[in-house]
Amino acid sequence: MLKRILFLLITNIVAISSFCQVTLTQEEYNKLPEDVKKELSTSKEMKKYSDYANWGKEIGVAVNETLKAVEESSIRISKTEIGQSAIFILKWKFLYKDFIHIIVGSILLIICIGLLIYITRRRKSENSTDETQRAYAVVASIVTFIASMATILS
Repeated sequence: MLKRILFLLITNIVAISSFCQVTLTQEEYNKLPEDVKKELSTSKEMKKYSDYANWGKEIGVAVNETLKAVEESSIRISKTEIGQSAIFILKWKFLYKDFIHIIVGSILLIICIGLLIYITRRRKSENSTDETQRAYAVVASIVTFIASMATILS
């Protein structure tokens, strides 16, 4: 029983003393030994760093809450017709060059395939061989194919 009371008394003293603060005047501070002054300055630095850490935590919480609010607002806006129109405009703004490349490249590829089909049919239908026309058609189809691939892949 006495041990319990002594234990409670010691824990209360430790708990109370951890929350106590002592204010010193400059004269009292100057009278302190050097090792105590070092410990106090170290504890002041630790307090400063602790404050910096708390500020960082508060900034992180503020940024996180701001991003959550922006996310909720953007989701809410994107579900409206105006929001969907804005999203379409943004997609077009960022991707219109890719769409144009694909469309133009596809058209050139179709022309290339058409030229190749034209060359093979003409070759079969005509018995006479006009080598220069055939060479121009082959070169034109190769150039068209290269242009279509360059347009699609750029």
